[in-house]
Amino acid sequence: GTILIAKQGKVYFQKAYGKASLELNVPNNINTKYSIASLTKSFTALAIMQLVEKEKLKLTDPFSLYVSNCPDAWKTITIQQLLTHTSGIMNFSRLPDWDEYHKKQSYTSKELVNLVREMPLKFSPGEKYNYSNTGYVLLGLVIEKVSGLSYADFLRQNILEIIGAKNTGGYNNVDIISDLATGYYHKIGVPFPAPYENLELGDAAGFMYSTVADLLLYDQALYTEKLLSKKNQFYYLKKMLL
Repeated sequence: GTILIAKQGKVYFQKAYGKASLELNVPNNINTKYSIASLTKSFTALAIMQLVEKEKLKLTDPFSLYVSNCPDAWKTITIQQLLTHTSGIMNFSRLPDWDEYHKKQSYTSKELVNLVREMPLKFSPGEKYNYSNTGYVLLGLVIEKVSGLSYADFLRQNILEIIGAKNTGGYNNVDIISDLATGYYHKIGVPFPAPYENLELGDAAGFMYSTVADLLLYDQALYTEKLLSKKNQFYYLKKMLL
């Protein structure tokens, strides 16, 4: 992997270790791109807060105002409850056959949601906490409906281009992504290729890749008003992410 240590934006140490590709004998470097998986959710949450700031939506809005054909059980669930994993909606990646079958398929965001739409809520909205990738895919659909942009284009225009994160983006199973690390598993210390997974499936819950340098740019921007006013930073940084 690659490590970067910084304090107040100043880099004190950065170094890469191991291989980005064992098959091709390519070493990692400080510019290697990695899947950042659920760190994508912080970008989704920020995008929602930007829309709140522009008065395009409210955190107390039922998300069903923006996503069509929701089951009756979902219609009172708020955007805030999706953000904080308190909606009660089933996590699609916890389906019994997720690893063996579903994560290898090419589902759209709506098709992913459809995998669990007929399942009962795990609890009444707001009653408990239960991590849900489904909730963040639904937030991606909200962002697209309200902004009129694709989720990826919204992030690019409203976050990535503003902070100069040129080596961050989302998988789309079409573009060639240079300097992208391959994932591996280990069994008793012996590496082997990770089973095939459609990385595009993560969508607004986990489809992004980035570098340590770009993530530092992102982190530092959160303490300025480049992306979000101080008025809304408290909720984003203190209430939602911690």
